[in-house]
Amino acid sequence: MRIDPVHDDNCHELCFSFNSDSPVTDVGPLLYIKTAISTLMTNGGILGRKQCVELETALRGVTTNAAKQVLMADEIESLEVGKNADLVILCEDLTRTKPEKIHGVRVVGTWLEGREVWSLKDELAGAKGDQA
Repeated sequence: MRIDPVHDDNCHELCFSFNSDSPVTDVGPLLYIKTAISTLMTNGGILGRKQCVELETALRGVTTNAAKQVLMADEIESLEVGKNADLVILCEDLTRTKPEKIHGVRVVGTWLEGREVWSLKDELAGAKGDQA
């Protein structure tokens, strides 16, 4: 089956990205990464085994390549002086996580324009306060 030919795109130096047709399907960057490196579907099937890519390549599909495709690479494509410092902090190192587990890695912090706008720690503290 030839769906999402990410490996071929990468070999031909095409700028690919991963996305959803939200609100019809959920946004899930870590799920997109898991699928790109393993081609494992949520039902356990394999989607185009020859189209697997390395983790670094898959990460570009939700970061730098996506910024380039929406013509915002000068603002958000990377962490550099003069660009927005938009990033997420994960609870695990994806390079040490089994591919089939990547979509379950927790986000513990979100930063936009160099400021923390959400943290799991604050959310959990708020939930404890709500129970008191």
